[in-house]
Amino acid sequence: MMNAADGSGKCSGGVTLWEIVLIAVIVGVMAAVLLPALADSRRNSDESICQSNLHELGIALITYIGDYDSVFPSSKLVSHSKKWNKADFLIFATGVGKLPAASAQPHTYLQVIYDYLKNKDIVFCPSDPSNHAAPGAKASYWWKTAMDKAWYGEGCKPCRKESDFAYSADQIMLYEHEGWHTGGTSGLKNGTQINVAFMDSHVKMIVLRNATSGDPKNCAANSNGEPMYYNCNFTNDTGPASSSIPATYVDAHNCGDRF
Repeated sequence: MMNAADGSGKCSGGVTLWEIVLIAVIVGVMAAVLLPALADSRRNSDESICQSNLHELGIALITYIGDYDSVFPSSKLVSHSKKWNKADFLIFATGVGKLPAASAQPHTYLQVIYDYLKNKDIVFCPSDPSNHAAPGAKASYWWKTAMDKAWYGEGCKPCRKESDFAYSADQIMLYEHEGWHTGGTSGLKNGTQINVAFMDSHVKMIVLRNATSGDPKNCAANSNGEPMYYNCNFTNDTGPASSSIPATYVDAHNCGDRF
């Protein structure tokens, strides 16, 4: 039968209460030191997975347009409207839809490229806390508004082919709609860091600037809403961003997302 501590302050196993307390303190200190490091490691891992997801989506889109005469998909798939409209865009740009598509006519960009994806789970960021199985679930990565508006020719001639977009390495195509990896979970605001995929499929984390108004959660226009709209006007690969160009300017021949 095990005895409690005797008068000498020792437990029956020969370990004093002070030694037990000391061990507990050491364990507590080690946990305090290691847990943040483990959290950082997990965060870095999730960020890496997220960037890999975006890159694979970018590759799938490039492969898709290669099979369709360099034509990008667009929200026109939703209702075949002759003019860009927000309702169709929100379905096309943010929705997952049933994968594979329940009908022969896809309505979301993810349905369009579903057969080109090696991993069907990459539509969600590992840090996205939303219910991915919920009806009407939103993808973690959204299609940029200006990419879709340019397809309809607003601000330029009809820009529906890859060759119509100048500066492909500076054109954001897909982006995380929240800054999960850096604690930003209230929309795309100034200073929010998000991962983005460019038209040439390369991926990097950017810091948003001048995203100060509008309705970023629903892809509405911001005054200079990065990355909702093209925010720069430049004529060479090193030209600086121009603050004089309206955020809703969607001339894909002259504009890009320069950070």
